[in-house]
Amino acid sequence: MQQFIHPSIALPKIKTNKSEKIKHSTYKAVMAKVSAVLLILALLFASGWKIKNDTDGKILPKVTVAGINIGGKTPDEAKRIILSYIDSINKKGPSINHETQTLNSTLPELGVSFDADKIVADAYNFGRDGSFKQKVISNSQIIFTGHDIALSPKVDESKLDDFLSKINQEIEKPAQNASLSIDNGNISIIAEKPGFGFDKDVLKNDLIHAIKNKIDEKITLKTSILQPKIFADDTLDAQKQAESLMATAPINLIYQDDNYIISRSEIGSWIEFKEVNDKLVADLSKQKVNSYTDKVASKIKVKKIDREIMEGTGEVLVEGQDGIGVDTEKLLNNVLNQVKSNNNNSISIGTYPITKIEIIRNPHAQPGRFAGRYIDVNLSEQTLYAFDGYTMVNHFLISSGKTGPTPTGTYSVYGKTRSQTMDGPGYSVPNVEWISWWSGDYSIHGTYWHNNFGHPMSHGCINASNGDAEWIYNWDEIGTPVFIHW
Repeated sequence: MQQFIHPSIALPKIKTNKSEKIKHSTYKAVMAKVSAVLLILALLFASGWKIKNDTDGKILPKVTVAGINIGGKTPDEAKRIILSYIDSINKKGPSINHETQTLNSTLPELGVSFDADKIVADAYNFGRDGSFKQKVISNSQIIFTGHDIALSPKVDESKLDDFLSKINQEIEKPAQNASLSIDNGNISIIAEKPGFGFDKDVLKNDLIHAIKNKIDEKITLKTSILQPKIFADDTLDAQKQAESLMATAPINLIYQDDNYIISRSEIGSWIEFKEVNDKLVADLSKQKVNSYTDKVASKIKVKKIDREIMEGTGEVLVEGQDGIGVDTEKLLNNVLNQVKSNNNNSISIGTYPITKIEIIRNPHAQPGRFAGRYIDVNLSEQTLYAFDGYTMVNHFLISSGKTGPTPTGTYSVYGKTRSQTMDGPGYSVPNVEWISWWSGDYSIHGTYWHNNFGHPMSHGCINASNGDAEWIYNWDEIGTPVFIHW
């Protein structure tokens, strides 16, 4: 039976939950966004996968280097393109403008280099290396904007500094400090002069910025005034010092009846001015004083000439003469000390005799000088002869003493050493071989440090080639006579 509800009877209302509606709406919006993102990611991944497969072994599309498209190229093809570009930009570099002057540069001059292999590797690996997220980002760049690989130049700081030094020489004008000059005993002031220069660190930073951003950029070089450190007033003390030194003149150098006068102008020529703590200081140049005293000594010295007598006949070949030497070190120090102490007393020049010696000349080696084996060394010929009685067994060139004389006379082999280090004042020679000792530290020995046999070269020993020294070492015996003569 059908029931009827009277209109006057109200039905209960069903309440709707608003928060549930909002939640449902938000959920739908989020899901829509997630779906859209997933769809985009899927499309990007699919596109990236297709691009990667289509360009297997090649650089991905839209990859550039310094704006040059190398997408779709193999690494070898890309490298050739990049090397060609590097070669073209190496011929130009930042230009430096200074007033009306323009100084051009090339990148190699600035120490700039590029690693083409690294650039190609970076280009090829873009979109291939990294996590899934990184690949997605890289692929989106490829699809929408492309990707540019920087050249990333490397700068050799030492070469850049060399370039800056060259610029410095061409542009900078150093300030000139005030100085003094002496002419004929008169002192003159040379006035100071300002210069101009630039801050090398600022220019260096500007160049590096240009290299990394705009290779052919124009850089304006700003210079500043460089003030001298020593002014005319700073030379007053040095003037007084120089006057005091020259006031010592005249100084008389005496040798027997000869006099050598040191004048004011002579002392003035010895004075040099040094910069010390931003002031000038006057002092004597030891080298210039030494040059003067050596000239005086050369007028006094007498060369020793030895007396030479022919062996056998007693004929006097050269009468010879005694020599005179000058104590040049003592003379130099006496002059220096007296000028510096303002003492103008006379100085006696010290000398010493050099006694001539008698030299027995034997122009040729004589056979039969001794019975049996003996060694004859002719210093005039720079030759060693090996005799067995009247028979000459061998002969060869040697080098006798140059820095020290080889003693003459009759000796004998007293010892033999296969190899050792030989040393003395100012030298030490290892592995000297085939040594036959004949007097004290004197010997016949092998020589590897020169091949100038036939000329004096040694400190007093008899140098022979290693081959000749080995022969005589094996031929002579303890007690074998050694006759050395001119």
